[in-house]
Amino acid sequence: MKMGWIAVIMHHGGYSNLSEAYGAVVSWIAANGYEITGAPFDLYIRTQFDSLSPEDWETEVYFPVRIK
Repeated sequence: MKMGWIAVIMHHGGYSNLSEAYGAVVSWIAANGYEITGAPFDLYIRTQFDSLSPEDWETEVYFPVRIK
């Protein structure tokens, strides 16, 4: 398994505005001299399965990156 760097952001709220987290981390990657090296993925930390309202959900968004 090849290890590398990951850029991550924590999104608080429902999935309907998850694209805002994606946009923020992609902007951070570009502004800080990194490039995306693979497909992003999500980790659902707190969800509807925890009997929570959407505003209390937490999702981590991960992007594999490397320095340009």
